[in-house]
Amino acid sequence: MDEYLSRVIKKGTQACLSLQAIKGIRPAQMRQPFRSCVLPITDYAASAWYGPRKVGVVRLINALEKVQRLGARLMTRAWKKVALPILEAEACLKSTKEHLERKVSAHVTKLISLPKSNPAKKALLRGFKVKTQVSPLGATVAVSKERLKPNGSGLPMGNPP
Repeated sequence: MDEYLSRVIKKGTQACLSLQAIKGIRPAQMRQPFRSCVLPITDYAASAWYGPRKVGVVRLINALEKVQRLGARLMTRAWKKVALPILEAEACLKSTKEHLERKVSAHVTKLISLPKSNPAKKALLRGFKVKTQVSPLGATVAVSKERLKPNGSGLPMGNPP
């Protein structure tokens, strides 16, 4: 993962620096190119490596937060020493962890809605276990299992829409 992560950080940083060349736009306008150009680079294939409570995920998130910090600084034109949560709030960005959780949860939801004959759905029902280890996607399913169980109304449990 270290080689993959260093490549992702390099590409994300290059994309942020490319956005820095755009002059004369407001932070609200800079947010859209950041979300559409930089975030897809950093969260590509997140369901393959991000899983809640998995070992080493905190280190990966901390590394990706460097790109998030650079993008937020570009949007808000803030100093280097401003704390990341403040930068994210000012730039109207979700934290890296929250963004990854939403992306992986959306992927799990798509997999659950597949027909039972689909191989991905079959693997999801098995739990994505490889010998004794659970995959990151399987860990996401295990953590959000209560939200995914249907209640009597046919709607998933959890927060109302």
